[in-house]
Amino acid sequence: METIRDIRIRLKSIDSTKKITESMRMIATRKVQRTKQRMEQNRAYSEQSAEIIKDMAANNNFRENAYIAGHEYKENEEPGKPVVIVITGDRGLCGGYNINAEKEAGRIAQKIGDADFITVGTKGRDYFRRRKKNIIKAFKGLSESPFYKAAQGIGEIVLEKFNAKAADQVYLVYTEYISMLSQTPKSVRLLPLDLDIEKHENKTGEVIYETDEGELFKYTVSAYVQGRIFGAMLESAVCEQCARLTGMDSAVKNSEKIIDSLTLQYNQMRQSAITQEIAEIVGGKNAIETD
Repeated sequence: METIRDIRIRLKSIDSTKKITESMRMIATRKVQRTKQRMEQNRAYSEQSAEIIKDMAANNNFRENAYIAGHEYKENEEPGKPVVIVITGDRGLCGGYNINAEKEAGRIAQKIGDADFITVGTKGRDYFRRRKKNIIKAFKGLSESPFYKAAQGIGEIVLEKFNAKAADQVYLVYTEYISMLSQTPKSVRLLPLDLDIEKHENKTGEVIYETDEGELFKYTVSAYVQGRIFGAMLESAVCEQCARLTGMDSAVKNSEKIIDSLTLQYNQMRQSAITQEIAEIVGGKNAIETD
């Protein structure tokens, strides 16, 4: 049975935990606001990059180019090994954020066959390392504050493998931001391009480009892939902080409930002890008077 001293120690410990979780909640709130602003600014760039590629592919000059017709814009005829880029966090305490993205990446890898992995975040790296998967490259320290140079590096790796026919498919797995309370793991195919180009209506007409069409298309695809990876990193960073914010908010509320319950129990035990002491004093006084 717990004593008053035990309850006092528990109250002190839970109060300290509450202060820590409150601090983490405040930090996560600030990071959500900052990273969400960056995410929204980058979305316009990603959407415009996709539109430019669609317009190029719908242009007859580009359709006749052998480089486009046979490589970047069609399926690879030569089989290669699929590559999955998975974005997770470097730390925990964010609910199911990490495990949901890891499971989605595992599902995609199982669907497309034996795949190699590029991991962003130590949680994803450790998850697939424990399962004996081949990790081409592992990045850490980027999950909460991603920057474009890292996305460029990842894009160059997958583009080099795809151009060399060493990879026939490249998938990107990240967590999509829907709202502060809703984040969903999502997978998209980066390469070959999966933009519904065949159904796209060319709104710019037959544009004549002075530079080589193949080189221009190659550069545009590279910018699109790198921008899409960077956008996914930003979106995942927002989702990680939202999940952490939600988790810390729940932890604070649970701490308050436990503190209230223990405080009530402490006061009851303390009152009972005081009543017992008074009863003993009164009983002792009566015994003396009787004698």
